[in-house]
Amino acid sequence: MEVSRSNFKEHVDTVLKDIKTCSFISCDGEFTGIRNDNFRCMPFDTIDERYEKLKQGNMKYLMCQVGLSFFFLESDGSYTVKPYNFYILPSAAASTDDTSNFVCQTSCINFLTSHGFDFNKVFRDGIPFLKPAEESKALDRLMESHEKKQKSTFKSDKLDTPTSIKPVDEKFLQQTVLQIKEFLRTAAHGDKLNLESTNSYRRKLLYGRLGEIFGDTVTVEVMGIGKQRPLIVTKVDAERKKEIELEALNKKLRELEDAVGFSQVVKEISISGKILVGHNMLLDVMYLISQFLAQLPNTYKEFKPMANEIFPKLMDTKVISSTYLFKDNIEFNSLEEMNKILHTSLYQQIDCEIAEGFPDYTNADAKFHDAAYDSFVTGKCFAIMSKHIGSQASPPVQDIISNSSLLNPFLNKLFINGLPDISYMNLSGAEAKVDRDHMYHITFPPSWQRNDICQVFYPADIYIKWIDTKSAMVTLQHRSDNKAVKKQLANSVHSCTIRSYSDWSTKPCDLTTSGDPSTAASHADSDPSQGSKPMKRAATHRNAVNNDLSRSVSKPKKKHLELSSTTTAGRQCPK
Repeated sequence: MEVSRSNFKEHVDTVLKDIKTCSFISCDGEFTGIRNDNFRCMPFDTIDERYEKLKQGNMKYLMCQVGLSFFFLESDGSYTVKPYNFYILPSAAASTDDTSNFVCQTSCINFLTSHGFDFNKVFRDGIPFLKPAEESKALDRLMESHEKKQKSTFKSDKLDTPTSIKPVDEKFLQQTVLQIKEFLRTAAHGDKLNLESTNSYRRKLLYGRLGEIFGDTVTVEVMGIGKQRPLIVTKVDAERKKEIELEALNKKLRELEDAVGFSQVVKEISISGKILVGHNMLLDVMYLISQFLAQLPNTYKEFKPMANEIFPKLMDTKVISSTYLFKDNIEFNSLEEMNKILHTSLYQQIDCEIAEGFPDYTNADAKFHDAAYDSFVTGKCFAIMSKHIGSQASPPVQDIISNSSLLNPFLNKLFINGLPDISYMNLSGAEAKVDRDHMYHITFPPSWQRNDICQVFYPADIYIKWIDTKSAMVTLQHRSDNKAVKKQLANSVHSCTIRSYSDWSTKPCDLTTSGDPSTAASHADSDPSQGSKPMKRAATHRNAVNNDLSRSVSKPKKKHLELSSTTTAGRQCPK
């Protein structure tokens, strides 16, 4: 079901109820941009560095569509699903500069439109949002302004007016005062007088002059937006004026409630403590927090407890699909490929029925990159994988989503892209230890090419990641070569500088600005190891999930504990 600003009020109460009563929630987001080359993610980033780069480089875009699917487990083991599509746009009237300004990335916009995304629904009818802190500040300003008006008269509360007024402006004031006096001679209480549009300077002069002459016998209301705005003068007594001010306050409070918009949905998800499922969901989680709830902290150390408190039960299907229970069958675990494999005879299927009034995604052609559809597919894949995990337990467990500890090994572990030796971040526990003793930082003359670097480390097979035209990170394909390489480097002379990863990481170069990215890219294009086959992921980091899982799930014999990799080994240097 598509929800925009025009029908949000109609559906929001039902959505909030669904959050409270569903078995679990799956989510997906679409964005106006996805990456920033000024904060390039590198395969040798630490988790802390990767978080900081994503925060600095990605949070300037807008999560313009949020897909939420609510899964209700029925007594017969089937699911009823309610998939929603929410179109999102900050309110110009209520948002701050921090939230009302966002960036669009051309490649991302083209990609979404090529998949049928309708940006007219975003820009014309997007649902506004306000973080709780912004809502609180706006409410404080409204109440402070109202209380000030209650304690003051129009005459004493007028704005300070300039002591020197130009003749043309004085003439305007006198003519307006005469017009109001003429109006008041015959006007009854509540009658209104429309004045011509004028600029903010003349409005300021007028407030002061009307306060001096008419006191509390009239109210003045500014209409419309822009520099030239009309005024409406209303004849009132003191009591009626208070009533009008109260009506104006209530109107602004309703507008503020409307401006909070989609934030109340995300807040309710947080309060519910329900399982929130996503696929490769790190960016989704960061945006759900930063855009709708609170400003992200600067460091990953601060982000971990914040995210864990806001969303205490996160499940990333990309992490789950990489465990030994699935890796043999799911070689490439993109959402689309994972969905295909999980819907084969290899796995026991589940019955999923779309609730009445919602689009029937169960029989529709694939609509990937539509947030509601992606969230539905993600949730259904999670349900199938959960059923399979339960079936492998001893004894088998039918429903592991409601209260089983079998899902604990995956809890709050979010997949991280592009790190060969780090597969996920653990928001609710210690991070797995990573050994990078086989990685080296090398600086060299700008004329060097790939073969020059290979000769330094020959005969070891290496993987090269260019930083710029004068530096790169080198990783040994086989850790067993490390002892011989260290000995070789210590006994040879080269026109380059080589530092161990541990030494370099204490004082690294600035990866956000070093070199010319376009030039570095040209090196990567000419380097086979920089193509579509990056270095194979190390297993050590993912074994923690497998070991936790194996304690309560019966493993098939001769199953290796490594999690599956979506990549193949980097190519070797020519010998």
